[in-house]
Amino acid sequence: MNDLERLRNACDAVEDDPERHEQISELLENVANADLDERKSERFHSRIWGNTISGVGSGNINVDPAISNTQLRSWLAKKSFAVNVPDVIEEQLNNIEKFHDDLLEHITQLGVSRRPLAKVTRLLTALFPCYFTTLVSEGILKKFITKFNKSFPTMQIDLYASVPRRHRQILDKLDEALGPVLVGDFEQVARRMNLPFRLMDQDYLTPKPLSTDDSDEMTTPQNIILYGPPGTGKTYSTTQRALELILGKDKIKNLKLDEIKSLFRKYQKKGQIEFVTFHQSYGYEEFVEGLRPVLNEAKANDVHYELQAGVFKRIALRAAADGLTKSEDQSDNAVQRALDKRELESFSFLTKTPQYVLIIDEINRGNVSKILGELITLLESDKRIGADNELILKLPYSQARFGVPPNLHILGTMNTADRSIALMDVALRRRFTFEERMPDAYVLRAELNLKLSDNEPLVTLIVDLFNALNKRIRFLYDRDHQLGHSYFLNVKDLEDLRRVFIDRVIPLLQEYFYGDWYKICTVLGCPYSEDGEKRSGNDHPIVEAEKFGEVDTLGFDHDEYEDRMDFAVSKKFLKNKMDDQKQGDEKTKNYRNYLASTFLGVLQLEDEKFKAHLAELTGNGSSSDKKEGGEEEPEDNQ
Repeated sequence: MNDLERLRNACDAVEDDPERHEQISELLENVANADLDERKSERFHSRIWGNTISGVGSGNINVDPAISNTQLRSWLAKKSFAVNVPDVIEEQLNNIEKFHDDLLEHITQLGVSRRPLAKVTRLLTALFPCYFTTLVSEGILKKFITKFNKSFPTMQIDLYASVPRRHRQILDKLDEALGPVLVGDFEQVARRMNLPFRLMDQDYLTPKPLSTDDSDEMTTPQNIILYGPPGTGKTYSTTQRALELILGKDKIKNLKLDEIKSLFRKYQKKGQIEFVTFHQSYGYEEFVEGLRPVLNEAKANDVHYELQAGVFKRIALRAAADGLTKSEDQSDNAVQRALDKRELESFSFLTKTPQYVLIIDEINRGNVSKILGELITLLESDKRIGADNELILKLPYSQARFGVPPNLHILGTMNTADRSIALMDVALRRRFTFEERMPDAYVLRAELNLKLSDNEPLVTLIVDLFNALNKRIRFLYDRDHQLGHSYFLNVKDLEDLRRVFIDRVIPLLQEYFYGDWYKICTVLGCPYSEDGEKRSGNDHPIVEAEKFGEVDTLGFDHDEYEDRMDFAVSKKFLKNKMDDQKQGDEKTKNYRNYLASTFLGVLQLEDEKFKAHLAELTGNGSSSDKKEGGEEEPEDNQ
């Protein structure tokens, strides 16, 4: 049974909600029967906004009273245009997209700050019901599309399209499964609008299970990209995800880390897992096939070229060989002969066919369109060998026929700090399911508690720093450039924490903010104002600043210049005093107090909290009475 049939069956099995359908039908009739003059009237807007259609959960589509005012209705009356039938017109959809952006800007100017996107979608759903579903919340919409794409991999919805297009794509998929809606059939339009929510609410969006050694179903190939900021465990997660694709989640959910690593190496040796990293110079020739220079060792300077298969072609042929049933010969040549002769009945990917996984690390760092070439089409589930729309192509170098077997899964990782998902090739985005990996304070605390069970104050400090830094980065930059929790997992003491800042955190901030040291200083608890004045009690900042007076520096007053700030990482913070063998116990103690004061200064705590945390970190009650972390500061030894 293909995805289209499964979706049709799921829709047919949904338990309908007649009361809600009646409410939506009332809205549809109000909209459909209103001409352009009627749409400008107060009576029309009162009927629209007074409609009590339930949207999602306890929500509804009628506009929030906070923005249902005369000014908004007047603005909407000038902008509104008729959409009286469920026929989808591309030009009309473009207009709705622009209307969405204009409306979002307008209600923001009116002072609406709480969930403006959801409010805009509710308004548009009321005005243009034939183009929207009742998934009016951005979070619910994203959740539905993510589940839908996993459940029906051959019917992908673009998760990164505009809100109106995402809703329309959902309705298009329902039209594919159930047929188009007749003009004027308000009851059916109402059902289509509400079907996505009912499918999710009644748990009909369950992905088709993978074929494992114990499964009785044919495999559904998975194309997955784990994406997120650096240091969030994406590459680390591929070990477990690869084994889940090969064995199934149940067989590995209770395994320890060492057992998972051992299994991963085992399947690598068996050839069922391959690992490759994309980079700027990586090409089709390395990934699929190409002519490569070979040096004749017996004859100096004798170089000739040979056609060599790339990593993807090699693993694809191995995976296809496991599905070859009409011959005991399962070599690459046997697979190639079957493909060349189009003996497609020779392939049978049944219950005992092993699964294969190709891991592509840093998938967004390569020129994906150039590397994949024609494979971008072959990756689709319904284009695989044995699928309904099976596609076999000729490779450009060898002229051999080639297809992708359904038991080969692609597992990629993507660093969002390097490149946004929105900038990726649209064709690639449609063929992959994206799973976000974000910084996780819970994981960080859990891991540190295991390693530092006797040092709760240090664990708390690390987690608090992690949260504070990421909150500031989100404010000054965006959520895709946060610090990953893996940077801090191996910290055992304050000196380790200092090294993490010197080696990882500060260089990353320099890269993120392109030398804008005031922002870097702000993330790290900057105690200075923009004009260089000290504004907080952080006496040991990681980044220090010196004011460059125009006249003092240049010797005269110049029209084109003004006073500026010169930032630099503190020399004391750059030096490691704990490893200095000449340091005595007292100086080591003072240095530890200095580091504790420095990191607590990043948090910009109130004085009393600062003292309490400093005492906990250093175990020295007397020193905590001095916010400076001890009268004696560590010597520079320069």
